[in-house]
Amino acid sequence: SGRGREVAHKASEGLASGQDFVLQQYVKFKDRTQKSPWIISVIVTVACFGVIWNGVFGGLWDFISFNPVTAVLKFYQVLFATSVLVVEMSTYFDPFRLRVTIKTWFRFLDTTLGRGLFQTLPGSLACAGWDTVGEWIPGLVLVVVGCLNIFYGIYTAHKLRQVIDKMKDLEKQRFGRQDSSGDLSQIDLMTSKFSAIDVNGNGKLTKQDLLQACTELKIELTQSDADMVFTALDRNDKGFVDVKDFESWWFKSKAAGLFV
Repeated sequence: SGRGREVAHKASEGLASGQDFVLQQYVKFKDRTQKSPWIISVIVTVACFGVIWNGVFGGLWDFISFNPVTAVLKFYQVLFATSVLVVEMSTYFDPFRLRVTIKTWFRFLDTTLGRGLFQTLPGSLACAGWDTVGEWIPGLVLVVVGCLNIFYGIYTAHKLRQVIDKMKDLEKQRFGRQDSSGDLSQIDLMTSKFSAIDVNGNGKLTKQDLLQACTELKIELTQSDADMVFTALDRNDKGFVDVKDFESWWFKSKAAGLFV
């Protein structure tokens, strides 16, 4: 009846609205599992400079004073603090394609939790110099911030898992099926496809990247077609397509099959 169709239509709209909200939550928490709040990144950067500064000059003094054990500890303190600084900065800048290296060889550092664990290492080494205030204070700060990143990473990973479970429930409602494990495979597939197209590893797709991907897949696109595709993906007219744009398009558009 007309009343039944109206109720079904409203239910369908409510389900679609719920899917959009869950998708936004997924994108938000997926980003937070990989990037710390900016204020924490600033504190980490400042603390690393303090640890490196004191480590370099303290290590030179220990070396001159014939204290090799402490000098070696200072060397590792500087090495790890420099690594932490480079990894943290790579979430905002990408010199020398560091993001590709991190994603390929040190994938645990691509998460907030992994970086937090790594940050406690040079911090604890710096805290060993408890007799030098200028050394253990930045070390302590780095340890505390590293612990905050660990808890933040665990929390966001937990929230992301809840969102994924919600997506599975909505998918069951939509298709009336009991097994929705395909959702997770779609998420993994989307992530791998974005990484494959993102040849520069900077998390930003240009129009040229899309054209190159289509060429490799033997998909013929004219310049006007490429402009239309890029405009559809670049929701905020940023001039590039980031992973959030790609994820939104992937889950909303049937055109995702283009890259499968």
